[in-house]
Amino acid sequence: MKRNRLYLFASLPLLLVLLVSSVLTHNGSPGAKSGSPGDGGATCTDCHGGTAQTVAGWITSNIPVTGYVPGQTYTITATATHTGAALFGFELTAENAANAKKGTFILTNATETKLINANKAVTHTTNGTNPTGNSRTWNMNWTAPVAGTGTITFYAAFNAANGNGASSGDVIYKSSRTVSEFVAPQTTLTLNLSGMTPHIGQLFEARLIDKLDLKEIDRKKVPSVSSASFSVVFDGIENGHSYLIEFYADMSGNGLYDPPSTDHAWRLSADNINGGASVNFVHNTNFTDINWRYLVTLNLTGMNPHIGQKFEARLVNINRNMKEVGRTTITAVAGAAFAVKLPFAEAGHSYYVEFYADMNGNGRFDPSPADHTWRLEALNTSGDVSLNFAHSTNFTDIPWKGLLNLQFSGMNPHLGQEIKVRLIDNATGKEAGRATRIADLTTFSLGVPCLENGKTYQVDFYADMNENGIYDAPPADHAWRLASGSISGDKSLTFIHNTTFTDIGWSYLITLHATEMTPHLGQLFEMRITNTQSFYESGRVIIPELMVPEIFLELPGHDLGQTYNIDFYADFNENGGYDAPPADHAWRIVLDGLLNDSVVDFIHNMNFTDIDWTVNVPVVSQREDLKVFPNPFTDKLWLNANPSLPGMSEILIFDARGEIVLVQTAVQRAELSLNTSGLKPGVYFMKVRYVDGNSTTRKIVRY
Repeated sequence: MKRNRLYLFASLPLLLVLLVSSVLTHNGSPGAKSGSPGDGGATCTDCHGGTAQTVAGWITSNIPVTGYVPGQTYTITATATHTGAALFGFELTAENAANAKKGTFILTNATETKLINANKAVTHTTNGTNPTGNSRTWNMNWTAPVAGTGTITFYAAFNAANGNGASSGDVIYKSSRTVSEFVAPQTTLTLNLSGMTPHIGQLFEARLIDKLDLKEIDRKKVPSVSSASFSVVFDGIENGHSYLIEFYADMSGNGLYDPPSTDHAWRLSADNINGGASVNFVHNTNFTDINWRYLVTLNLTGMNPHIGQKFEARLVNINRNMKEVGRTTITAVAGAAFAVKLPFAEAGHSYYVEFYADMNGNGRFDPSPADHTWRLEALNTSGDVSLNFAHSTNFTDIPWKGLLNLQFSGMNPHLGQEIKVRLIDNATGKEAGRATRIADLTTFSLGVPCLENGKTYQVDFYADMNENGIYDAPPADHAWRLASGSISGDKSLTFIHNTTFTDIGWSYLITLHATEMTPHLGQLFEMRITNTQSFYESGRVIIPELMVPEIFLELPGHDLGQTYNIDFYADFNENGGYDAPPADHAWRIVLDGLLNDSVVDFIHNMNFTDIDWTVNVPVVSQREDLKVFPNPFTDKLWLNANPSLPGMSEILIFDARGEIVLVQTAVQRAELSLNTSGLKPGVYFMKVRYVDGNSTTRKIVRY
């Protein structure tokens, strides 16, 4: 018999639309007619007869393929299509695997849709039945249920009515769509240890390092091992990544790491790991020196002015002549209080913790006040360190350097080999920095923190193909050269392995490791290295004020097989420059026949050597007829040359570091006075140039 109303029924995962013949009064399904299992499979056929036809794709949504996130709201769309239909109707619902209705429906168009079946389904209204062409679409929102609900299926029944005023001729359809619940990938890796009986009661520490960039991901500490079998769980795992697991037991009981066999230490490799994986370890005596580094934690508060800004912090080793040993970058500060971890410290060393907020928002470091910059000290560290910092405007100038990140791929031929990188400043020809690592993956990166804005660099690197530990020209070793381009902040370069090799003429590093230098704390300290055959000075290091009794001073630029003098002194009389011993303390070490990068150990002693130190200024000739007075001087310095000889054309005064601090043009004069009131007390060198092209250099002292 003919019904006077149009019914549309929907089931939760998808609404079934039921449309009857008459229009304006047909105000939706009575409910529970979506075709879902929870609705007993009922559809509009109860009123309109026939058998519902199953169709695919009539229910769509913006739920991602990875699944719905509990509590998130999504748009569900139901679309019916039938050629020649006069009216359309539907009912849509959503159910879990147990056929229970789940989630919350929210109307987005209350004129054309409404809630039914205890608000667990959506159907059409009278205003929502008219077709557009041969189809009709309805939209609604659905808020996903709580975590653990699992798979959800949307069910819907649809009625395509012919509008003949009777139930005959109407066509019923049903459709469904299933979505999964998003389950966040596990981000843990568990280290299961057994047989650890020798270490019960001892401190145990472990850390996880990503092989891709050698960054520490997580670390765990067990203050006292309680049983022979226990586990530590690392966080921060990324699926498919490879990791190093380094751990030690404090066998000596001093609370710090000591290389084996004093402490027991191990390193494991975990490759292509997915979250939730486990690695098992049974105690053994195959120890490895893991060069454990301690954690410096910077706790910041009051950083409200920098929320949303880039923030970077780095650790600078004072013992290693201000060498950066690691940095951490935060892309955007999330809150006023946060912590930054710098897991790079060696026990017994002293550090500057330098950090800045990118106040001007240009994505790179700029000196204050353009950016806000600060420095804290962590002196003579002993284990982990925690520093507190409350925001202030007491900025410190910090010599921040940009980071070159060289990204390698396709390095299959060099797995297990050593990779070395160095940067040459194109303007000076001097090495700016170097780094090394083992290629334990085919894709990895290596960072060198030495970039200065506006400069360009030559990037040389090689793989030790013949594995003899030194550089050999290709094809014995594989070597390449890249250009950095102009620098503005950090820089990334991509390298894909190829056989277009370049002989990069590698040079080697000499490091002076001096200890027990306590008598010279606070004094000027200088070192230089000279080739004994060519007398070429490969470089020098200047420390204006020795801050620690143990130092590591690096100088690159040395050739294999050559013999070098390592000269160094401490300004014991503190007059600002070198004086022969015993006024100053000076030493020479001869490194005979360089074999590789070398560390030369020195313990302070009284076996002094006059190293005849000269400032780094070329001397063409000496003229004894030049009078310089008074010397030592204060605010005035007089020069008097023999008037019968060529006149003076220019006077240059250098400080003890070889930097020009005063220039005076003499205009072919034989005598003149210099205003030296702007010079600080200390030792200087004065170079006098003459109009005939000759010159002379004198050592002068300012009170």
